[in-house]
This record gives sequence, structure tokens and C-alpha cells, in this order.
Amino acid sequence: MVVPAYNEAPGITATLRALAAQTDRDFSLVVVDNDSTDGTADVVRSCGFPGDLHVVHETRKGTGAAADTGMRYAIAHGATHLARTDADCLPEPDWTARVRAAFGDGLQLIAGRLRPRTDEAPLPPLRRGAARPSSEPPKRPRSSDGSGPATGGPATSAPM
Repeated sequence: MVVPAYNEAPGITATLRALAAQTDRDFSLVVVDNDSTDGTADVVRSCGFPGDLHVVHETRKGTGAAADTGMRYAIAHGATHLARTDADCLPEPDWTARVRAAFGDGLQLIAGRLRPRTDEAPLPPLRRGAARPSSEPPKRPRSSDGSGPATGGPATSAPM
């Protein structure tokens, strides 16, 4: 399990508690401190995570760099399957079990719906749309000039 983290000291404990409460706890946790200035790594080390915990430091800024460092670290230490979540996510208690089952079914890449945490601060307007209940139809993206549907652009997904 890889968790990139940048300046997450105030909230990462909730994520670590959610990971400690997994029904399937047969995993190593690699938290990648992305050159935080708020003591994130110290909070992680002192949280009392009950499993195999590794804290790795990455100075290159960005979630991608931190996630890549964590994945490479995990592989170098024997990982055969990789999962990733963000430091501000709260995985459901069966999340790792579902990931393991999906890998067991032969899947090689697994992604899930991202549900941003809202307990730290209100979501800005753009992110509120992302947190819309699934019963609402998605709004079709428009091109930058508003003339029609957007094409291309980055795809987003949440890692499991």
C-alpha cells in the first residue's frame, strides 16, 4: 500500500486509522513524505500503525513523483501487487480485501471512485461538483471556448 503525502500532518492520522481498520491487514504500508514542512513524517512514525510501516522521503515535488518512489520502494522490498490511496482519503474497511479479490480474479489494474474528504475544510466550488451524489447525471464537459463538448485532456481516476 503506497500513500504519497505532502503537508498532511493535520489529517493523515484519520487515513492511517482507516488503513489499520481494514478487514484484510496483510499488507505493508509505504508512506512517501513528499518533502513536507509540517512534520507529516513524524506524525506517521508516531501514529502507532499496527502493521508493517515504512516512511520514505521524496524531494521531487508532486504526487506522481511521490507515488512512483513509493511503488519502486515497495517492489524493491518484495511487493508483488501494488495499491495506492491518497493521504486525505478514508478507505472503507473492506477496501484492501476488495483490491486483493480483484487481483485474484486476474485484473491487473484496479481503480475506484474518488470521494474527497470534507472534514478539514469546505470544498471549493470546482471540487463540490466532483463530490456530487452518484444519482445526479454528470455534466458534460465543454471546450474552453464553450462551443461544444471537450475532447482529450487528462483522465482522472482514484487508485484502489
